[in-house]
Amino acid sequence: MFQPNHIFRYLDIPLALLFLVLVVALVRSRRKLSAPGPSGLPFLGVALQLPPDKQWLKFHDWIARYGDLVGVTVMGQPTLILGSYKSASDLLDTKGSIYSDRPNAVMAGELVGWDRGLGYAHGPDNPRFREFRRLFQQFIGPRACQDPHILAMQEEETHRLMLRMLNDPDCVSYGAPSGGIRRNPAEAGVNHE
Repeated sequence: MFQPNHIFRYLDIPLALLFLVLVVALVRSRRKLSAPGPSGLPFLGVALQLPPDKQWLKFHDWIARYGDLVGVTVMGQPTLILGSYKSASDLLDTKGSIYSDRPNAVMAGELVGWDRGLGYAHGPDNPRFREFRRLFQQFIGPRACQDPHILAMQEEETHRLMLRMLNDPDCVSYGAPSGGIRRNPAEAGVNHE
């Protein structure tokens, strides 16, 4: 008499081994496509190797060991760590159109509607994104900061800050969450009535 349980009982171990071989092959094939870096666990990547704070120290160790470009995977998300100005400039300035994109933010982008602004607009191929970038560079970029009116305002505010610091050295609070400098609202032209 035919007993299906008898046949499947002996297939458990070979199927588990086949699955394990496929997972290892998949991880190794993905590993060859990225920059050198530490190997992580399947699905978790290097998440368990990262400290809860001061991750840059771990990044510094990896950069010293693997070079200026370090490829890691954290929770299935491939990430490239750039360890020098030259590598950052080469990838982000020279080839910026290839790498400048953001992942989809469904809640903030599509559902709330923020995908129509610069913050969540999709990459350089989107005409709206290009227009926002052009306007941003025109009014906030480096050339806009050289405007004589802005330079005069910066100069005036610098003098005001220096005088305030001379008259009251305690006006600078280094541990303040607001950025460290307390300012009198009346002096800034703000009316709180």
